[in-house]
Amino acid sequence: MSEHRLFIALPLPDPIKDLLSEFQANIQTDIKWIPRDNLHITLAFIGATPTERISGINSVLQKISESTTNFSLETQTIKVVKSASGMIWVTFQANNSFNDLALAIREKLNLSEKRKPLPHINLARLKHGYLENPLGETKFEVVTIPFAKMELWESELTHSGPQYKVISSFFLN
Repeated sequence: MSEHRLFIALPLPDPIKDLLSEFQANIQTDIKWIPRDNLHITLAFIGATPTERISGINSVLQKISESTTNFSLETQTIKVVKSASGMIWVTFQANNSFNDLALAIREKLNLSEKRKPLPHINLARLKHGYLENPLGETKFEVVTIPFAKMELWESELTHSGPQYKVISSFFLN
């Protein structure tokens, strides 16, 4: 029985990926940035999933997408998030459409996540002993990002970092 490490993502439009990649390139540090093609917003993490469950997940996501309208998120800031090793996130203004979608996915797929949905883009994972503020006085322009689809992604962990692959796409109404 084969298993897949799955999550549901909002894919970013190419111009936004380009903007974020440019931002990453302009920060003169030894930060290991998330590759352009891996940039996304996570709606829900499913985790290890047997192959035979994927079609059922796709059916549930299709139904959810049919009852969800397109929406936009507005960036708020870029910040260092302290955790075991630290991360750099693009954060967004609170958004009811995002929250409703994330919560519907959790409920319909019986996921156990208890934290409030928090839209963000992870730009970097910082190694232990990272600088207190590697971004300095860096500013990031406010951008509104439209979303018209969600995707089921597979994450394969490798020595060079996670490799992501889109399993299926679901267009919002």
